[in-house]
Amino acid sequence: MFTRRMLAVAGAAAIGTLGALTIPSAASAHHLTVVPKFECVGENAVVTWKVTNSQNNVDGKITKAALSQGSFVATTEDKLKKHGVIAVGTVLTMDGDKKSAVGVVTVPASAGKVTVDFAAEWKYKDGSIQRWPRPDAPDDGHFEKAWTKEQCGQTTPADPKTSFDPNCDGTVTVVIDNPAGSKNTEFKVQSQTTDWSTNVTVPAGKKSEPITVSKADAAEIKVSIRNDGNGRALGKYKFAAPADCKDADYTGTFTPDCNGVTVTLTNPADGDTLKVTILANGKEQYKFEVAPGATSEPKKIGRQDKLKVVVKVEGFEPDGEFDYTVPANCGDSLPVTGANAGLMAGGASVLVLGGAALWMVARRRRVQFTA
Repeated sequence: MFTRRMLAVAGAAAIGTLGALTIPSAASAHHLTVVPKFECVGENAVVTWKVTNSQNNVDGKITKAALSQGSFVATTEDKLKKHGVIAVGTVLTMDGDKKSAVGVVTVPASAGKVTVDFAAEWKYKDGSIQRWPRPDAPDDGHFEKAWTKEQCGQTTPADPKTSFDPNCDGTVTVVIDNPAGSKNTEFKVQSQTTDWSTNVTVPAGKKSEPITVSKADAAEIKVSIRNDGNGRALGKYKFAAPADCKDADYTGTFTPDCNGVTVTLTNPADGDTLKVTILANGKEQYKFEVAPGATSEPKKIGRQDKLKVVVKVEGFEPDGEFDYTVPANCGDSLPVTGANAGLMAGGASVLVLGGAALWMVARRRRVQFTA
């Protein structure tokens, strides 16, 4: 046995057809004939509903038009503009074209369907009223128009995309792009080397606010969909410093005395290990390393005639250079004044502090001058 509801659902599978979705029974002559027409426009499904009064001898009135989503608006089709708009209170006359009303509903194609519950009544001159649907058949007023992804030319939404931007201070900035056509999704950003993690919800078609992962947690990072079940990674990252970062400066001092000059170097805690060579008048005197956060042992260069000390640090330019002159208080040399107390090749900064020449150097020919 086929009910009106079964026939309505079956009829909904036809795309663009105008077949009626109700068939009146003898016991229920008063009804609305409901016809949906469906098309896809971009990422939306547009359903045009046309409802018609079944009676030729009495006007009908819509008393219910409840959509599952969206709202009815007037049609823009010229041949349908003569009809009223579907709404509670719209009168469907007994004569000709005015028997119908039309409403257009636009919903996201990803919704897959739209439903509407109609009801109507007919008032006769003798005061009697016929109502539809009957209380014993409430589903007669329920209609559904469904479609498939293929009918709308939809494809499976793309996977969310994750970008990782390393910063010179060791932190990493993470941004998650949740594509249109998906759904609001909660993502998990977590360190793979520590216990740190955070959750962020990103609406469909939107990007997350930048998420900053601290230096301590940024060695390895994973982004996944929270509560996904399989823990599939949407993005993984291992930290690599940006190529254009200025490496940490090191500082060095030349301290002259009556017996020569002493050289020391200080490496900041966030620097790399320094590989140092010290030359005196072109001959190698010392070769050593300075760990991050450490200061080297003092390196003494004995007094020589026209002594020139050069300090070379692998990967840094310019070299540290110092032309030794016997200090004035040694008694066997003219007093030394002005910049001759310490000279720097290549334009690096030199400060004369308490008899010591201090230089500051940075990698890749970038020299930080300090007043």
